[in-house]
Amino acid sequence: MGLGPTLNLTQQIADHIARGIVSGHLSPQSRIQELKLAGELGVSRGSVREALLILEGRHLVEIIPRRGAVVKGLKADQAAGFSKLFCNLQVMCLEHLVLRKDIDLGDLRLALPLMTDSLRDTDTQRMIDARGRFLSAMFDLVDDYYLRCVVKDLAAVGQRMAYLVAEHPHYDMRDSVRYHQALFAALEERDESRLKELVCAFEKRQCRLAAGCENTTG
Repeated sequence: MGLGPTLNLTQQIADHIARGIVSGHLSPQSRIQELKLAGELGVSRGSVREALLILEGRHLVEIIPRRGAVVKGLKADQAAGFSKLFCNLQVMCLEHLVLRKDIDLGDLRLALPLMTDSLRDTDTQRMIDARGRFLSAMFDLVDDYYLRCVVKDLAAVGQRMAYLVAEHPHYDMRDSVRYHQALFAALEERDESRLKELVCAFEKRQCRLAAGCENTTG
């Protein structure tokens, strides 16, 4: 597989590995072989090593001395802790946004029909990708540098949670569509209390579904 020049190469490699981890194609505790991956992607081993450092910051891999990088697991208690933290961070982001009158919500709006399309096609991966696009656009609007850095570093774990939740028998893609449509409407109206109510309810449900999944990664 070859990687293109449009993005920073190291970032492209990190995104490629991250997709394998969040989707479950790379299992927890599996070792990421730098030489093999470099050969598959047609890049240097040094570029792969730099990408793995990025993923360590995103909490997707752990770099162990003399062993290299291994995929981090996501246990049930960690999933619950993450969900609570991510909920609070999203609320903080939205509190920033409601105070700004000049923000352009166009990129968030563009993600909504992508969710609707994925619902029509019953495509879970496209749904999760569209949610990731919505969140990324939302975080980009936050004018607090450190808050924006923290939520962006945790976004990949959020996607991992989304894939995990999608395995639950009670998972319904329509819930995600309705939630994001309501969230967007509340953001347009600058309704801070409604935004907080929506985020907390959604993340609470995500946590409950994750806890009920047999395949919580170890």
